[in-house]
Amino acid sequence: MQPTKKRTWTKVAALGLALVLAVSVTACGKKTAETKDDSKVIATYKDGEITQSEFDKFLGVNTVMDSTGQVAQMLASEELKSYIQEQFIQQLAVWKVLDTKTTNENRKEGDKKADELQKQINDMDKDSKTAFESAIKEAKITVDDLKKYVGMTYGIVHQMEQSVTDADVQKVYDDNVKTNKNYYDVVNVRHILIATKETDSSGESKEKRTKEEALKLANEVKAKLDAGGDFAALAKEFTEDPGSKETGGLYENQQIGTSTFVAPFLKAMTEQEVGKVSAPIETDFGYHIIKVDSRKTLTLDDEKEGIRSNKAQEKLSDFVQNDFKSYDFKSLLPQPSAAPAASPAATTETSPAASAAVSPSPAK
Repeated sequence: MQPTKKRTWTKVAALGLALVLAVSVTACGKKTAETKDDSKVIATYKDGEITQSEFDKFLGVNTVMDSTGQVAQMLASEELKSYIQEQFIQQLAVWKVLDTKTTNENRKEGDKKADELQKQINDMDKDSKTAFESAIKEAKITVDDLKKYVGMTYGIVHQMEQSVTDADVQKVYDDNVKTNKNYYDVVNVRHILIATKETDSSGESKEKRTKEEALKLANEVKAKLDAGGDFAALAKEFTEDPGSKETGGLYENQQIGTSTFVAPFLKAMTEQEVGKVSAPIETDFGYHIIKVDSRKTLTLDDEKEGIRSNKAQEKLSDFVQNDFKSYDFKSLLPQPSAAPAASPAATTETSPAASAAVSPSPAK
């Protein structure tokens, strides 16, 4: 699957709406006829049902709100279409069940988010508005359809968040600190990598230079820094980590407790004196010259919103994995023969924490 160009109007998705849940409940049922009837019931669950019409709108909403274009790609794929439809129809049933449990007060919070979406649409420039209107037309939905699902899902998520107590949040924070006293340390770190490996055209890692050659070059770069050379400028010139070359070797806001950087690099991030330039440090990628620009510790107040959101997602997942089973969900869509070998939800973009086979960054 090739990456698709992001559309400018999809800034509406910056609201952070997680329309696609990781649902793994098991669907059952029989195939429907091939003719489409908008009023046809295509899924049932205790005290509820899903029609073809509302499912088509749900698919359309997800297609429009997906800034990567992957949903549209998957639905256009003969291999993936039936599988992804099965996932989405289960997700819609979950949302509908949870919506019945949402209080009026929390629905009002969802309505606020729907109003924010409307404002973002109203504030689009001419070109973005044209592209947006074309997209919703192609998806056969309206702005009101978008607002309906944004409001519903945000109301549900807000209610989940409200069920997370301050004591729950405090416990998560304290437990993380017990696991790692530096868990909430956030570091801006620069490095210059002299690599011993490189990736060939087939994606295989091969030797770029010997360790001795890499260390010699790293020491030469370190001498330039000791002589007053600018770290960012020398990183742009010498570093062989493509993930940070253009930023002068900089990785910003790296949290120690969630970092995927390799151990020697992480140790320097955690312990090295701020402003000091290290001697070459060896990792599996080669030799790194590291400078910690800044380090701070996130407080409970800094983190409580994120912790609360994560706990709410856990509650949502718990409902899907456990409570939803009692609702006797049945899909009447044609059943996929098997799940595709690769997850269709996998991102097409490479993060700075790519593996060694992809990029010689200091990530595991």
